[in-house]
Amino acid sequence: MNYYAQPTQIGNGLLYSVGIASGDFNGDGIPDFVVGNAKSGGHVAGFTVFLSNPDGSMQPGVNYAPVTATYELEYVAVGDFNGDGKLDIAVTDALNGGVQIFTGNGDGTFTPGATFATETTGTYTSLGIVVGDFNGDGHPDLAVVDVAGTSADVGILLNDAQGLGNFALKTNLTLSNVSAAEITAADLGNNQTDLLVPLSGADTVAVFLGKGDGTFPNGESDVSLANCVSGGACLQPIEAAVADVNGDGKPDLLVTVDDQTTSQGVVVALGNGDGTFQSTVKLFSVLTAERQFRGARSERSQDC
Repeated sequence: MNYYAQPTQIGNGLLYSVGIASGDFNGDGIPDFVVGNAKSGGHVAGFTVFLSNPDGSMQPGVNYAPVTATYELEYVAVGDFNGDGKLDIAVTDALNGGVQIFTGNGDGTFTPGATFATETTGTYTSLGIVVGDFNGDGHPDLAVVDVAGTSADVGILLNDAQGLGNFALKTNLTLSNVSAAEITAADLGNNQTDLLVPLSGADTVAVFLGKGDGTFPNGESDVSLANCVSGGACLQPIEAAVADVNGDGKPDLLVTVDDQTTSQGVVVALGNGDGTFQSTVKLFSVLTAERQFRGARSERSQDC
């Protein structure tokens, strides 16, 4: 069965889905899903909410959009941003830049809310988004990948002191390469919420270690995929996840790579427990003629 709720077609272009996140949107104890959408050749693509049934099937999707005339809401994140006990959805706008909050009503429906800039000036594209408590106040904050021409950075939006969803831009973390889209939040062993951004054009993963006050004072450090045991570099990192894969109590890095030629699969870099990783990485290839693997971040199955 095709559950996809086709957005209203305006003009030409291919409609397709990009980001995904999950949460119990209607309080029935069953995880539901939200999908961000995009459109080639056009600029009208909202996001789609799918409520789940007890038997594992999904109800038909419901589309949501802002009040602006043009928009591309490609990436999504879930959290209780206003502290009312109901899950909300944060979406990035690849066309206009910034983040908009859609407030959850607790019954699986959402109401368009406030929009927040993730840059101080200029025109930019907002892509990947992740939820995390970056300043240790117990309230969900946001980190967003922004691209503007030949530069890219991560905008840090901190929730207000009461956790009511009044976000403020704290800082922007400069990325060394513009080929960024996805972002992951995890504790890399320093007991803080850190950030990872795969840089497909540089064949590295950018790491920002959090201080716990909403800042990342050391800036970007990189996990290089050049020393891959498959023989040569593992190219085109797409998404990152963190887990203790060897049972030593230290968080390890897993990265999907896809250059569609020699390196395609999951790269594992073992962690040192201090936010750094071992230099030799191992590729677990799943390259076949029939199937190409794209990993899903752990943050997409849960957000604050």
